Amino acid sequence: MKKIPNFKGFFNKPARIVTSIWLLSGIITISTAIPLGIWSYNRAYYQKLNEKSQNLSISQTENPFENNLGKFFDNLFISNQFKELSASTAFELAKSKIYNLDLLTLINLDKLYQKNYQISYDLSNATASGTAIKNIVFFIRTSDQRQIFSKAVEIKGFSDKNIEKNLAKFEIDEKKSSISIKPQNFLSFAEFSKELQNQFIKTSKTQKQTFIAFEEALIQLGGSYNLVNSLGLPTFIHKGQILEPKIFDNNLNFTNQGNKNYLNFIFTNEGKKTEIPLEINGITPDLEIKNEIIKWIKAELEEKIKLKESIQAELIRENLSLAKSFYVDKNNNPLISTTKNFENLFDYVQSEHLINTNKIKNYITNINFKIKKNSEIPALELNNLLKDDKIRLEINVDISKWVQQKLIKILSFKFDWDLKPDLNQYARIFAQNLPEPKSEVFLLKKDENSAAWTSKKLVNIINKIKEFNNELDPENPDIKLVSQLYLLDFGKIGDEIAIENYKRELIRAAKTLKNQLVKVQEFSDDQVNKAQNNEKSLGKTIWKVLNIQRNLINDDISSNFILDSKEGDFTIEFSLISNKNKQKLASRKIKISNIVSSEMSAFDDAAKFYPTFFLDGKSSFSKSDNKKGYEIIDLSDNNIHFEDDLDSKNQLTQEGFELTNPIKFQQNQSKTKENISKTVNISSPSFKSAPFSRLDSGLIYLAFKPKNINDYKKHYLLADSDGNGLFIQKIKNFKFINKNTTIQGIAGLKTEKTTQNSDITFIKPENLDQKNKDETQQKQVDGYFIGLDFKQIKNFKSFQSYLYQNKKSLYSLANLFTPELIDKQAVILGPNSWKPIKNFSAEINQNLDNLAIVELANRIGENRFYRQELRNSSPFSLEKSKEIIEEGQDIVLEIIKTPWSVEISAFSSSNYQLNSKTSLNLNGKTIYNINPLSQKWSPFPNYLNLDWAQIGPNPKKTTDRNGSNNEKINKNSSIILKGIAVYNDPELTTKTRNFARDQIRNAFIKAYIK
Repeated sequence: MKKIPNFKGFFNKPARIVTSIWLLSGIITISTAIPLGIWSYNRAYYQKLNEKSQNLSISQTENPFENNLGKFFDNLFISNQFKELSASTAFELAKSKIYNLDLLTLINLDKLYQKNYQISYDLSNATASGTAIKNIVFFIRTSDQRQIFSKAVEIKGFSDKNIEKNLAKFEIDEKKSSISIKPQNFLSFAEFSKELQNQFIKTSKTQKQTFIAFEEALIQLGGSYNLVNSLGLPTFIHKGQILEPKIFDNNLNFTNQGNKNYLNFIFTNEGKKTEIPLEINGITPDLEIKNEIIKWIKAELEEKIKLKESIQAELIRENLSLAKSFYVDKNNNPLISTTKNFENLFDYVQSEHLINTNKIKNYITNINFKIKKNSEIPALELNNLLKDDKIRLEINVDISKWVQQKLIKILSFKFDWDLKPDLNQYARIFAQNLPEPKSEVFLLKKDENSAAWTSKKLVNIINKIKEFNNELDPENPDIKLVSQLYLLDFGKIGDEIAIENYKRELIRAAKTLKNQLVKVQEFSDDQVNKAQNNEKSLGKTIWKVLNIQRNLINDDISSNFILDSKEGDFTIEFSLISNKNKQKLASRKIKISNIVSSEMSAFDDAAKFYPTFFLDGKSSFSKSDNKKGYEIIDLSDNNIHFEDDLDSKNQLTQEGFELTNPIKFQQNQSKTKENISKTVNISSPSFKSAPFSRLDSGLIYLAFKPKNINDYKKHYLLADSDGNGLFIQKIKNFKFINKNTTIQGIAGLKTEKTTQNSDITFIKPENLDQKNKDETQQKQVDGYFIGLDFKQIKNFKSFQSYLYQNKKSLYSLANLFTPELIDKQAVILGPNSWKPIKNFSAEINQNLDNLAIVELANRIGENRFYRQELRNSSPFSLEKSKEIIEEGQDIVLEIIKTPWSVEISAFSSSNYQLNSKTSLNLNGKTIYNINPLSQKWSPFPNYLNLDWAQIGPNPKKTTDRNGSNNEKINKNSSIILKGIAVYNDPELTTKTRNFARDQIRNAFIKAYIK
């Protein structure tokens, strides 16, 4: 099938003929079974549509075969100029992919083209008979492309003579003949010639005759001959004639004349050889490629070609354009020296570009810029340039492309580009009155008793300021606006006197700006408007922007300022916007420091409940002035001080602050509080007042990532000043100890829940699994445990038993008891797979090989109870969950501490494929110092203190304690601190404050588990 555009005659689309007539029969044998070419493509396309024709709503009144055009199709005659063609010759030429004769060009179809019909045909069932070609199926598609009609027709009026002899009388007209290629196959002459040469080399290896090898190469590339005789009729090579390409140094011979490209041939006619150049049609002309490249350069690079800031600043100070400063020489002392090259004046340095447009693909373009000087520009054109404040650039362009792994040159040219690189009048006003984008950084101040700045807080303040934009009174600004600007400049809420003084400063600044602000409509020839002393404070800068917009109110513009964040770096963009088309007329971005990212930190939500302190793994750590370490900043309004991290190997990373040594609370500012045990009348040993860093009752939220901690050693997370505290440790084995640890007299006690704490169920000996009564079991667990160093009164169980037997008060006989404290390590959270018996407590001890082992036992006699569970709100089975506490995972710990309990919940990034961040958690709760008989709390015998005087691992402490261990400490181990919040507030531990804990916990999980 053949689809033809609206051509009105043969000369607009000549027939295509490729080989000699004596070769025709052999080629037709190959090609007639499945005809190739554009009509073959259309055949399949329209045939597919016709298969579904019953689904189309066809109006027969529009059917060109049935309406007033019906008779037209019954009488299709070829045009007079083609009457020399016989039906058989035309039919064979049309079917051949080499000749590719287009039958539609032989007849006049203007009546159809006038109605915008699309016409195709199919020759599958056609035959040549006498002077006609019959059973040609015409397909016509209506202009709305909704309906397709088909009908078998015949084309009449062909010659009944021996057409071969008639056509052979005329020689090839080289001016009318050509080589045609499909335009979509190649874009440039360089590409086509390279591809054709490569293909010709391949076919020459299998075909000895040059003209046959060339014809095969041309067909492979979708090309064909378009041979026309002197009468404008299609012609071909008869027997005894050969048309073959001219070969020079084993290469095809191409030439270029008058912006036209030719391939040279040798035409042999009965032994006589003649050189014939044939024009190559279908490739993109160099001029079209050049225009496309120029269009791309101007569209893509105009906004990127910017003056250097130093040059632009100098021009702004002098209120001059680059053109006037470069081309006008006053007193032989131009502001910009004409000896300076493009790279001396402009920031743009990129020279190589990969260009892709609708027309060209993968063009590698090298561009060099040059500023034309006065002597290179005609006087009249120079005057016009100065009038428009433009400079003239000479652009040198070299185009190349990779073709079959070789870089070939496509084209080289140069052109002039008149460009105005200066800022517009509004941008110059911004430049004159606002700080420099790169040299100035706004530092938002954090007042001693104020919380840190967050991006959310800053955006809220900016939005409040915007509300005053349309009702601004420079001579008497609203006190609410003044208060917000004051907060931006000083980081705190000002008192009445401070606000009033600040208001007077704003009024003076507005008057000064009004007097100095020059609306620059035209560049000046004189030196005026020297640079202003720009404010470095954010509040006063915003005040300037508001006043600039008000002073330009007649220009119908508005101002805007937007906070933007990219990888934790913040900028505020000030802009002037046209109210007519919303176009941005001027813009200036300035960096802002000392801001906590609300998207990457939990501080916004955590601050609502007044933490004792808050450290963010990124925002709380900044390089100290001496550049040797980091300054540590508490983000809360308590301004808790930590020792600057100067000498350690701790470092700030993309994930947080990586700790190999602890960061320490500054003890010289610590406060003391009375230890709760002070209420007990014990003379020995003496109990010191608790340090400020100890948390007796409150919350801790800790987000971290452990690295290389699989050495079976302790890695501390939190510790007191002596180095004892909360740690994480991998342990291979645990041991169940079934020993009779119940105190005397408890066996007969009923098993009930205490009234003080409903989580405790006292276990009678007979409740134990029978098979575990008389044996000690050791099993492998090889998992991570969270442990806590604590102190316990030695042999307290024996003394307690004595008191129970005598039914006497513990307190009344306290003077008979001299306590001795021993160090222990309690498990407060184990792996998912570890399932301890409820209320049985575990301790971490050393085995005979001096390796850590977890020992699980009934420790009711020590007034200590423990339970652990894996909680899941997801429908997925808990059996599918991975270990929550694992190396390399982001982990969030929620610790609820009371005088009688430590409850810890762990969330991590290990189970995202099964659960949401909050659906799965591991929870452990330790109850201690609850008397199992009286079911009341007492301060004995366990001292489970939680302290944050040191945050992070303490290798020295671990080495001192485990120095004799056989396994070495991993020197590459670290804890990446992501965030920590401490709340020394007993009320937050109660059930009534569940909502507060939920909000803080979810904020930590959202910010720090990735």
